[in-house]
Amino acid sequence: MGIEVVEVKSKRERDRFILFPQKLYKSNSNYVGELNVSVRSMITEINPLLKHSKIELFIAVIDNEDVGRIAAIMNNVHLDIYKDNSGFFGFFDSINNLEVAEALFSAASNWLKNQGMSIIIGPTNLTTNDSCGMLLKGFEYPNMVSMPYNYEYYNELCAKCGFVKEVDLYSYWIDGKSIIKKYGNILERSLKSMDNRRIIIRPISSKNFINDIKRLRKVYNECNLNNWGFMPLNDKEFLRMAKDLKMIAPLK
Repeated sequence: MGIEVVEVKSKRERDRFILFPQKLYKSNSNYVGELNVSVRSMITEINPLLKHSKIELFIAVIDNEDVGRIAAIMNNVHLDIYKDNSGFFGFFDSINNLEVAEALFSAASNWLKNQGMSIIIGPTNLTTNDSCGMLLKGFEYPNMVSMPYNYEYYNELCAKCGFVKEVDLYSYWIDGKSIIKKYGNILERSLKSMDNRRIIIRPISSKNFINDIKRLRKVYNECNLNNWGFMPLNDKEFLRMAKDLKMIAPLK
């Protein structure tokens, strides 16, 4: 079995990279992929991230059939903040085959070494502000917006390729009705306190979308400042992320 790893250069190869998960997960009813247009906006030059950082995309092929993909990422904002000589991998998807995974990780690692990196961290798609990490539990549930979903064998492939876990990331499913029933008195007091302080909660407005996003960026960056691996977003990067969410978010 010969494995060829192709560097993505052409539009056709980029489309293959984007569409590969749809093929890999076609029989998995719980998988909900990212919008193709969102992925395209992330991995092409229209992404503001690529004004200061670099990525390289790879596809693994066996007998003219795509069997995996990966992105190698050098994020200069991360390097400026953490000074740890680390690069990243992201958009890792593969059939359940160790040789395919090894070929993909080798391609990404070699590219990052050529950029002067000595450590590889991942997955981040493309940064810690986007979908990152691998699913360890909850395979029976559909993934939510900007949350990862992968086959259970991904974790074994990564471990066999020499990766070790750095941190656990948690997500929670909250039943609003049960929360209100249990903590309704706290909610009432909180709403009264907000009213006394003239604090209101309103939906993001399509009419004032740009201004709302500019104000939210400051809050987002300050609130996440001490989170593991956080990289603050500039105006253009935050607006790109907001426009992606705007495609699926209800606005007034």
